[in-house]
Amino acid sequence: MEELMEIARGDPSEAQVLYNFMLYGCRTPDAAERVLANLEELGVAIDQLEHRPPRGPYA
Repeated sequence: MEELMEIARGDPSEAQVLYNFMLYGCRTPDAAERVLANLEELGVAIDQLEHRPPRGPYA
């Protein structure tokens, strides 16, 4: 897991992939916000992520 986080910290496109993957399990907007907060806490630069709300319902 630490290796994955190191990659996400160093490569914005990989961080986006990780973020999109983590969003898959989110069922509410609050859950999606928690994903962003968790990534930020782990040192991922969330300001470079595209984090618009999904167009359809959450998973």
